Amino acid sequence: MGTPYCDVRKFSIIDGLAANTISDIAQTPDRLMWFSTWNGISYYDGNSFHTFRDDADDIDLLSTNRFIGIYATARNNVWCITASRRLYAYETILCTFVPVGDNINKLYNIDLRVDKIYPIKHDNTWVTIKSGDYLIRINGLQREGNIPELIKVGQDGLRSGNVWHIWADKKKRDWILTDKGTTIYHSQFSTPIPFKWIREVGDNVFLATEDGRLAVFDENNKLNMIPLPAGVTRIN
Repeated sequence: MGTPYCDVRKFSIIDGLAANTISDIAQTPDRLMWFSTWNGISYYDGNSFHTFRDDADDIDLLSTNRFIGIYATARNNVWCITASRRLYAYETILCTFVPVGDNINKLYNIDLRVDKIYPIKHDNTWVTIKSGDYLIRINGLQREGNIPELIKVGQDGLRSGNVWHIWADKKKRDWILTDKGTTIYHSQFSTPIPFKWIREVGDNVFLATEDGRLAVFDENNKLNMIPLPAGVTRIN
């Protein structure tokens, strides 16, 4: 049997990459590879790199070159977090960056400092913040007239701003897993059980905690605990 052939290529700023040190990587469904760096953002289309940087002559592009996170969406758009925790979105249809964080700040009179971004499969995006006081839910694109929602802790069943995971099932339900409980957004379901992991199998959603509790949310929208073998005290 022959040895499998693996073609390894090394890229650097010589090839057009924004910087040699990468802070994050993401791939959009159109197969573009995106790279965030502390000297701009680049994408690779299979042939060459294209780089975006702050331009002093273009106040509408970017306000910084330092980025620490990048997240792809189902529509080939890209969310970006700056080193100062500001939020941008690159919209492929417009071919431009949108200062989404600044727009949200003006809308709610807040100082948004992003922690993580959760783009989920039916085109909603959730944003968690460093202080944990609230979450931001963005439905689609702002240019389509959608207004981002600000959900405070204690509102709509949200039990905590310390989020472990946000995920959507095939029924388009948004699950929010936190250290103080689990909630399905815009539903009557909320439990104080701090589930940390979630998976969908058929019509059922399985959830697990760190301390060894396992449950299934069935097709009748009921949460049922699943007994585990004796001695199991942790799931990881």
